[in-house]
Order: sequence, then C-alpha cells, then structure tokens
Amino acid sequence: MITSERELQNELVIHLTEQGFNCQQYVPCSVGIADVVIDNAVIELKHYPDREALFKAVGQAVLYRGAIDKNLDAKIICSYSSDISLSILEAASVAVKQFGLELIPWVKYDSLIFQTDYKYKLFNTCTIGDICLISSLCQAELLKYNRCWGIVT
Repeated sequence: MITSERELQNELVIHLTEQGFNCQQYVPCSVGIADVVIDNAVIELKHYPDREALFKAVGQAVLYRGAIDKNLDAKIICSYSSDISLSILEAASVAVKQFGLELIPWVKYDSLIFQTDYKYKLFNTCTIGDICLISSLCQAELLKYNRCWGIVT
C-alpha cells in the first residue's frame, strides 16, 4: 500500500517508464512545480483524494498545463484504497472533465493505459540567427540547458 505522495510518484514513474514514457519529475514552470510530465501529459498527484485535495489538484493541473504547454493532456492521478468513497471520486471525475482534465484512481499494481505512440509536436517559430530562451521541458538530456540563451543555427 502506498503511504505518501512521494511514494505514489516514485511508483507511478517506474510504471510509466516501463511503458516507454519519458518521465520528468518536479518540473519547474512559471506557476510552480509540476509533479510529473510525460510525453503527452502533465500529471498532478494526490495521495489521499479528499474534497480539498481534489480542488487543489484541479487548479494545479490547469495552471501547470497552461504554463508548460497548452496542448498537453492534464491528468490527476490519486492513490485508491477501500477507505476512499467511490461517490466522491465519481463526482470529482465528472467535475474535472469540465476543465479538460482526467481523474484516475490508481492502485500500485494496476496497469495504466496511456497513448504511447502520440507526442505533441511544437511548432518552431524561430528562424536562423534568432536569440531564444531554451526550454527543455520535453527533453531530459537538455534539462541542464533549461533557461539558457542560444542562437538558432
């Protein structure tokens, strides 16, 4: 049984990495730090999904998606256990869909199915010779260059 949000995050990253996703944890953006960003989604995690935690998760997921890439999916993944009311999760699931989010209750050994063959492509609006700020949110190998300036060649 998962006992904390950090453990939930670690288990989820292991699970998604096994499915072939490029997972980034604690991704900084202009409005905060996203828990997990994968190829096509921003994921906000909540260990115990009570009403207050779900309200916070909705706000965080919407803001992080907007700051990182508006085209990404936004998902809220919470750990599921028998002491959590299904009626709360069902009501919350309907509510979060209004914001274009998906609420996924998850048990550690259950399989999560995400699209693996689809990645959002960002249009390059820079031309050769432009000076640009490097954003490496989608490429882990470029993370050390995040927020550095470069000249497009």
